[in-house]
Amino acid sequence: MKSVTVLLLCLMLILNFEPVAAVPASSLSGIELAKAWHDYLSNHAESEPDLRYPHEHCFRQGAQEFDLPVTLLLAVARGESDFNPRARSKSNAYGLMQILWPGTAKHLGIRHLKDLYDPCTNVRAGAKYLRELLER
Repeated sequence: MKSVTVLLLCLMLILNFEPVAAVPASSLSGIELAKAWHDYLSNHAESEPDLRYPHEHCFRQGAQEFDLPVTLLLAVARGESDFNPRARSKSNAYGLMQILWPGTAKHLGIRHLKDLYDPCTNVRAGAKYLRELLER
């Protein structure tokens, strides 16, 4: 449930809207989170960002391949790396989408650390992982 809460918060930030009844997302029930997610998919998922962003083709390809809103992928990349493909965290997360090395990366089919610095590889891996989380 924590992953869904984080995703919902990212969506709210990028789309600039408040959680259901202006309640902090961390206190939303599972039903309220599901309703907010459904509302997003129904009303906002196809919204186009009103600005250009780095590595646009990578985000569009990942969104299309894994049937995700491009705005969701942008929100994650903005929050995780501020669109820096060379980002590295203290917890060994790398690239635009901050994919953990080695565990999550290898689970997603990435065998070489240097591949996480490729923007399209990283965004694709992040999109694949988000799709897995959403299907749980």
